[in-house]
Amino acid sequence: MNNNLTGKNRIPLVGLVPMLALVAVGASLVLASIDDVNRDGKLMIIDRKMELSKGGVFRFSVPVGAVKIENHDEGFVAYHGEFEAKNEREADRIFPFLEEKPVVRGNRTELVIQWRNNKAPRKSNLRGEHVLRIPRSVDIEIITAGGSIVAGDRGGAVDVQSSGGSIKVGEVQGILNARTSGGSIAVGDCHGNAVLNTSGGSINTGHVHGSLAAQTSGGSINVGTIAGHVEAKTSGGNISASLSHQIQKPVGLYTSGGNINLKVKSDFRATLDAKTSGGRVVCDLPMKVSGKFSKKMIVGAVNGGGPKITMRTSGGNIRLTKF
Repeated sequence: MNNNLTGKNRIPLVGLVPMLALVAVGASLVLASIDDVNRDGKLMIIDRKMELSKGGVFRFSVPVGAVKIENHDEGFVAYHGEFEAKNEREADRIFPFLEEKPVVRGNRTELVIQWRNNKAPRKSNLRGEHVLRIPRSVDIEIITAGGSIVAGDRGGAVDVQSSGGSIKVGEVQGILNARTSGGSIAVGDCHGNAVLNTSGGSINTGHVHGSLAAQTSGGSINVGTIAGHVEAKTSGGNISASLSHQIQKPVGLYTSGGNINLKVKSDFRATLDAKTSGGRVVCDLPMKVSGKFSKKMIVGAVNGGGPKITMRTSGGNIRLTKF
């Protein structure tokens, strides 16, 4: 085994030779190994510690398992991971296909655990649990191909992605990107822009200080107050949102199977374009209707007009109400 680590080397996880420390030169970050990989029958345990400077970026990627992110204010990232096979025989077959790829590039530190040659072994029935302790101010990028992601409040940008689990994040001071193919998304307040996308669950947020783009193919969207532009789409649920103050950019709310409720201040100005095929449209604010008016469609200027608000549903009611 080659133990002279560089950004291009891949270190098999199952082996007796410990991973050597990788020390970057100058102002770069320092990556170090603290423990060997431990094997106990059908279980494999990995512990790693990566030193990094404040304000850096940390990326973690793993092919299977739930990821939990805990905050601390120290200058390092600590990782504890556990992989569990169905039995010891399966562990002997599957574990050699896993490999570890630590990389340091400037202020960016990566810990990637992946299948060898990016190809999973046949019938790789493997469970995983991963815990990361990361400085609160560090920007993070977390990817798992088969589990949930849970993170507390974060002081930097957050980019999380799962191919088969829910995502839950606390308050985020920076930009937030969250994507999953098989679960719900729940986030606290976001002080930057937020992009949230799921193919099979609901989306719930706190207050968004920036703009919001939220999309789901199978659940409701419930948004706290939004300060910027918002576009929300779902194919199978209700949409509820609130605009905290007068905005200048357009708003789009679309669902194929639910109600839409939007709350604004009483003096909010907008150009409303609301239509439903299976319910009714109600506007509680003063408005001047233009064109044809019916219980299923309202188009007109609210409080004299302003940015366009488009609301569409094929199977529910639409309401524009005031706080």
